[in-house]
Amino acid sequence: MNDEEIYNFFAYVKNENDEMVVKRIPLNRDLQENLSESFREKLSQFLPDNEERIFNFEDNIHYKPERDELFVIENFEMVDDLINAIGNPVNVDNISESDYENIKAIFYGKQLSNGNYHIMFTTFDTRKIIKRARGKLILFYSGSIFTEFESKMIVIDERIDVLFRDGNLYFHSFINAKKIFGGLLNQYYREATDEEVEEFSNNLFESSIPEGFIDFRTRKLIFGIMKSGISEVQKVVQVGREKFGIELQITDDGKLTIPENKKDFKKLLKLLNDDMWESPLTGVKYETNSKRRIA
Repeated sequence: MNDEEIYNFFAYVKNENDEMVVKRIPLNRDLQENLSESFREKLSQFLPDNEERIFNFEDNIHYKPERDELFVIENFEMVDDLINAIGNPVNVDNISESDYENIKAIFYGKQLSNGNYHIMFTTFDTRKIIKRARGKLILFYSGSIFTEFESKMIVIDERIDVLFRDGNLYFHSFINAKKIFGGLLNQYYREATDEEVEEFSNNLFESSIPEGFIDFRTRKLIFGIMKSGISEVQKVVQVGREKFGIELQITDDGKLTIPENKKDFKKLLKLLNDDMWESPLTGVKYETNSKRRIA
């Protein structure tokens, strides 16, 4: 195996100042070659053969992809430290045992011939650390004899959770991507702020939304509705009443009255967010928490 086919491996670690830093994982040559070969094979299986199985995340944030489908965030601004580590691995400090508990991801990759980067990520948590615990011994077998193992070991799952390639970020699970990049992904999928909830309420309703109606889920729905746009009030009332039995009233100034209970309020939000629909063939009505725009 030539050097161009070999990946360098790194850990993305949260330090004592709650800052994300990069640490190199030093490997002997045989292990490095074996891991590189394994992840090259995983990469060939990660990207779908058909580009129609890759969906723009911002347009499909409420869709749950199938096993052979991926999301993509185009023109993702990758963290400079991760890029620099791939480009100049010798300048990165080696990882130490004290870092293990704070590893968020293992990553590996290389710079492509076109100058872009090709970086793969595997999520990591403390369950991947093997260490001695109270009442338990780790026995290490070597040279035909068991000895007590007192150091820590880490387990690297041979799978790819996130891929950064040609400036785009590919992933199957947004939750896993968020574990790695945290707040960097907030702009792509977040909940409405207090100010946005107030703006939404002022634009649509004749009074303020009760505090008891606002939770994490309603904030997510409100943000999605504001992003896609609010339908005409008269149409909302008509469709809600005729199709889904949601009784809505319009005030003299053309705004909606707020439903009396939280359950009906969430039902209204789902209607506004296109999470309620009627089968054109059977007339059966559905609520969904997964959808993908096709036209």
